[in-house]
Amino acid sequence: MSEKHGKSGWPLIELGQGRVEVGHGEHQGVPALIFGSKGNGNIGSATRHGPGEMPDADVLATVTFSNIASVDVVLEQLHKIRARLCD
Repeated sequence: MSEKHGKSGWPLIELGQGRVEVGHGEHQGVPALIFGSKGNGNIGSATRHGPGEMPDADVLATVTFSNIASVDVVLEQLHKIRARLCD
């Protein structure tokens, strides 16, 4: 988590320090990936909250997925990032 913002002014969520919680749930009935401000300090560990249990006050950002194609696009980009980090 960070107070910094990207060049475009969008919030910058910094993963890999154990301070951000990543979970899944729904937003207005649509499947969602949810980023929260209450990481447990253990990098790569499972989220503390179950689906839909993250308190609204802790939510940094919510990304919704209306179809499988949108999930596949994000997965493809995550695989590219993973490959870069493994180099």
